[in-house]
Amino acid sequence: MMENWLNSSLILVAAPILGALLGLALWKWPRIFKTWALAFLAATGLILTVYSGPSSDDTTSGILMALIVLAAFLSVLGHNQQKDTPAVLFLTLVLVGLGLGFMTSEGGARISFLGEIFVLVGMVLFYYGSLSREISWGALGLYGLGLTCLGVSVVASGSMDALVLVVAFAVALPLFPFHGAIIATLGNLPGSLPAFLVVLLPSLGFSGVSVLIPTLPAWLMHSIFVLALLGALYGALKALVQFRMGYLLAYAYMAQMGIVWWYVAVNGSTTPQVVMFFSGLALVTSGLYLAGHHLHTRFGHLDMDKMGGVAHSMPRFATILVVLVTAAMGLPLFAVFSAFFEMMLHVSTAFPWSTLAILAIWLMVSWHYALLMHRVLFGRSLVPAFPRRDLAPGELLPLILMVLVLMLAGLVPSDLVGFTNSPVLSFHVEEVGTWKP
Repeated sequence: MMENWLNSSLILVAAPILGALLGLALWKWPRIFKTWALAFLAATGLILTVYSGPSSDDTTSGILMALIVLAAFLSVLGHNQQKDTPAVLFLTLVLVGLGLGFMTSEGGARISFLGEIFVLVGMVLFYYGSLSREISWGALGLYGLGLTCLGVSVVASGSMDALVLVVAFAVALPLFPFHGAIIATLGNLPGSLPAFLVVLLPSLGFSGVSVLIPTLPAWLMHSIFVLALLGALYGALKALVQFRMGYLLAYAYMAQMGIVWWYVAVNGSTTPQVVMFFSGLALVTSGLYLAGHHLHTRFGHLDMDKMGGVAHSMPRFATILVVLVTAAMGLPLFAVFSAFFEMMLHVSTAFPWSTLAILAIWLMVSWHYALLMHRVLFGRSLVPAFPRRDLAPGELLPLILMVLVLMLAGLVPSDLVGFTNSPVLSFHVEEVGTWKP
């Protein structure tokens, strides 16, 4: 059975990468390339479904892999035609393959896949940053730090191995002070890439942390607990001063990922509630970035002060944005609400003040989302009005599908599914102590 699973893992990795390489022949025909990419992503999803049997004992990994493929499909489906379309499609397919390789491999191969993703995303960030003259050297340095930590983990052992792996995963699943890489990535990359990377990178970090965290020493767990609270507060405050939609979403997302880190540190392991909370949060943020991509296509920028009042001229967009913001704020009917409510009921900590701090940060982030919605839909634009084209059916469809998935996930109790970690996802880290807050 293990041999069959390894073969299916190879197919999962090879299918999207093969689609990207063959798609190079369609570079000059973006519309055909988009259809080609959707076909290969759909095939990858089908392969994942068919060969899910051997991995049925690892529900967390299966959910994260499905989330990655779903986010890639919907981001490509909602991508608008522009000059960077072939590059966006090619990168999405390659990153899906590398991400699935990380999820289905072990040991050095698993670390190698994450390192390749860091290198590729860093190169793309450098290229597009140089075009806009906004190169974030700090973000590139953090990707380099993550890559270095992955290399050190191959030869390190004990607590040093755990420490460097946590740092590498903190670059992907944003944890203060290693959050700059994903902030710059989400704020600068073109097209629908941010809508996909906001799911891919944190999913890989979450997968690694879910396996690693039960083995961490007490001092490192305590450090994560403190950094998670600081990061959540920092992200919530930093979002206050953002005027670009991409950066506001990135800092709000960072604050909510701080809640994920805090909960995992408090419990000492991942639980069904935090897995569902993370999945819902990643998907709804992907939807908001995809909505921002449609605005960027029409306005050429994402400065919220310069594109207010779109509710009157873009009613379909306004409706879907209100629904997505409602889901992101954690209101009922959606996965984020149900999972967060269950998390707060199941949390167990000797520091009840931290729970109150998390609830206060959650309210702050929710206010940011409401402010974003008000400024974009009903605010006053600082530039003269011009005709605005509402969402076409092809642009609206992926956003509707995201909302439906969020609603369905919100109706399914997380305790109905068992969450375990498969041995294929393990790291060779010695358990040197535990911390019980």
